[in-house]
Amino acid sequence: MADRYCTNCGHELAEDGRFCPNCGRSVHQTAQVPTPEADVPVPPPPQQQVWATATPPPQANAPPWQRSMATKFAIGAAIVFVVLVLLGVVIVAVGMAGSGSQVSIPSFRAPQSASEVLQELKDKEMPIGESVAYTAKNDPNDLLGRPNQYTSKVMFKDNRLNPDPMAKEFDVQNGGSIEVFKDEDDAIARAKYLRNLTKSLSPLAEYSYRKGTVLLRLSHRLTPNQAAEYEDALKDVL
Repeated sequence: MADRYCTNCGHELAEDGRFCPNCGRSVHQTAQVPTPEADVPVPPPPQQQVWATATPPPQANAPPWQRSMATKFAIGAAIVFVVLVLLGVVIVAVGMAGSGSQVSIPSFRAPQSASEVLQELKDKEMPIGESVAYTAKNDPNDLLGRPNQYTSKVMFKDNRLNPDPMAKEFDVQNGGSIEVFKDEDDAIARAKYLRNLTKSLSPLAEYSYRKGTVLLRLSHRLTPNQAAEYEDALKDVL
């Protein structure tokens, strides 16, 4: 049987002793049987480890139909924004057009010659009669081909107008003319020059419409509705 020792003073105890003969402590309270296992530390019971998990974003846990609706909403908002921007551009353009007879119409086609524009107006069934295409030699204004001036020009008669006895056979007052420029800035400068030239002669001021590099000049003898027909046709052909 293994030896017993008092846990209070360490004195060896008798096998049948009830009290420690050295310190008098009760054997029931103080007896300890040294064993090899007594010196081996007992590990603490394992604790359940709690892993911290990040909360996924709401979009990741959203059902597929909800994510699809969010995507459709974003696309719809972008479309509405673009439409509003384009509508604003149109409103500004219309407001500028109402400020005077000179109308600037954005051009989306490559420059054409004056004769080609005239033919397309005829194809739109405009009442255009005889016409003449000018060159640098016979241009009455002596401007064709010069720096910052038109590169081609035609003069035409409108079949609804009787010849003006005070004007030449081919003159804007008997119909109109088409002038085509190398770039848009030259066309704008020419349009401003003509507008300022006839500003003091308001009843005799000609109509003029510009689209890109093309400048259409019309006789003041045409009614506003007749001039508007040419304007609409010019929008269609360019």
